[in-house]
Amino acid sequence: LAKIFLRGAQAAKAEHHYKEVLRLYNEDESARNTLITLYVKQKRYEDLTTFVKNWLEKAPDDPQRHYRLGIVYEFKKEYDLAVTEYKKAIELQPGNAKMLLALGRTYMKTGRISESRQALEAASQADPALAEPQLLLSSVKNSSQSLKKGVRKKNKKSGKKQVAPKKTT
Repeated sequence: LAKIFLRGAQAAKAEHHYKEVLRLYNEDESARNTLITLYVKQKRYEDLTTFVKNWLEKAPDDPQRHYRLGIVYEFKKEYDLAVTEYKKAIELQPGNAKMLLALGRTYMKTGRISESRQALEAASQADPALAEPQLLLSSVKNSSQSLKKGVRKKNKKSGKKQVAPKKTT
């Protein structure tokens, strides 16, 4: 019934029926994913956040639920909250390439390059067949090289000499 309302562009009725399905069959992944998609399409981000948080509260040790909440926060550009959720997900399921990738991507968006590189390298090691960590790693390397070149140019223009860091023994 919920699918019929959704196809008929009756989002409010579809939402009601999907919620009813979830009330009766709490773990119906199809209903949950469709409801999440509905909230995103309607740009109802606060409803989306509340929905995913409530779902997480029912199983706080489920790494997938922390990961999904992290995605919601990343989507909303609430990066610190996304990082917290991704870290919790990784703590509960170490070595998960998707979660490590998401953490690395979020670090990259906030300019935390060394942390991004570390997470992306771990994602690549966890699943060598996954292409995105390698693509993002090359982007991280290019951006850090550009940053170094920019600093050198700035120092050259200002007449400052670059000083190598002192070695400690």
